[in-house]
Amino acid sequence: LTAVGLVETAKHEGYKAIIQTAAASQLGRMVVSLAQQDKIPLINIVRRQEQVDLLKSLGAEHVLNSSEESFFKELKKLAKQLDARIAFDAIGGAITGTVLAAMPKHSSVLVYGALAGEACSGISPLSLIFEGKAVRGFWLSEWIRTKGTVGMLKVSSDVQKIMKGGLIHTEISKTVDLEAAKDALIHYNTHMTEGKVLICPSSSS
Repeated sequence: LTAVGLVETAKHEGYKAIIQTAAASQLGRMVVSLAQQDKIPLINIVRRQEQVDLLKSLGAEHVLNSSEESFFKELKKLAKQLDARIAFDAIGGAITGTVLAAMPKHSSVLVYGALAGEACSGISPLSLIFEGKAVRGFWLSEWIRTKGTVGMLKVSSDVQKIMKGGLIHTEISKTVDLEAAKDALIHYNTHMTEGKVLICPSSSS
């Protein structure tokens, strides 16, 4: 629902192209699939080369590694070329300001996560004043509220259909019982790209 809500927001507000951080995450990969379906140009930002390779294997056209020295220059050039004026940010911290600075005038960053564990930073007041840029939040519960009961039922039905059709899905890296839950969480914290971990009570619990 979050992936659908983000993409729907971009479409509803008339944006022609999208930027997303944490693009190799489970949600990020869903956004890749949804953007491909709707033929929306998408700039994907990741942190490691293996994540670049992963997204390329999924058909993503534009993938940038934020660890590369040329990252900002490439992002700015591509954002201008594609007229990407909306970004989905799952990280916060310094990347929020970096992405906003690279975007054209009258751009917005939608912050929907805080993986960095830090406040959004590096945001120039001058870009907000003179370039019409903005940083705002996206909260799924609030987006659902705006849809109303009938609208939410339709969205839920649409999500179920695209999941059944295989357009979006969640990768599961492993399934563990309750006894292994602590170790599984520690593992997941450093291997998020591999997929989610399901914690299932054992038959003896």
